[in-house]
Amino acid sequence: MRKHRLVVRPHRPWKDAALVAGVAVAMAGLLWATFDYGRWRAGYDHVAAAREQARLVAELRDTRSENAALTDRVALLERGSEIDETARAQVKGSITELQDEILELREELAFYRGIVAPDDGGGLRIQSLKLSRGAQDRLWHWRLVLIQSIKHEQRALGSVDLAVHGVRAGAPAQLGLREVAATPSPVLQYSFRYFQDFEGDLMLPAGFTPGRIEIELQPRGGGGPIKRSFDWASVIG
Repeated sequence: MRKHRLVVRPHRPWKDAALVAGVAVAMAGLLWATFDYGRWRAGYDHVAAAREQARLVAELRDTRSENAALTDRVALLERGSEIDETARAQVKGSITELQDEILELREELAFYRGIVAPDDGGGLRIQSLKLSRGAQDRLWHWRLVLIQSIKHEQRALGSVDLAVHGVRAGAPAQLGLREVAATPSPVLQYSFRYFQDFEGDLMLPAGFTPGRIEIELQPRGGGGPIKRSFDWASVIG
């Protein structure tokens, strides 16, 4: 006949409670780490953006001061009886470089301000468009930037359309992206929380003189299209 043994173990409710609490803390930490990792993967941190904006403001102020000092030096050299042409050329070259740097800083500052503290409430908008000449005649490279304020938690979704307006054979003409794209490309779709950029190449047909580029965003899920027109000459960089 098998004998059953009775085992008596002490009851420790505090130990069980501590174990449950430890598991809860670990789960909370895991959830927060997952959330923080998701924000990191999104490619943007509004705290870092605010810090970057402050740095750009300070750098822009310093650059402007340096530019003003060099401008005064050129004026002094030009008023002097003996003008060192080499020194003046060097200073003027430095001023040109500083002015280019100021322009770049202003563009960066406008970009971060548009995300951190927009003037229009921070909805989806077309931030900038840049054109640069390609290696071949009539070939152009374009870069488009879309932004949305950090105040908006939902992702911006929709499509992008691009049209080049100009003159061909003496008459107004409009060419869509598929007509001028240097390589076959699918319909452009945007999906982002804070910003997204697109780029590609345009091959303008012979005899076509471009005047402006119109960008149109069609948000998914309702809402009217968002349009912005850029003068061709003003966006060449």
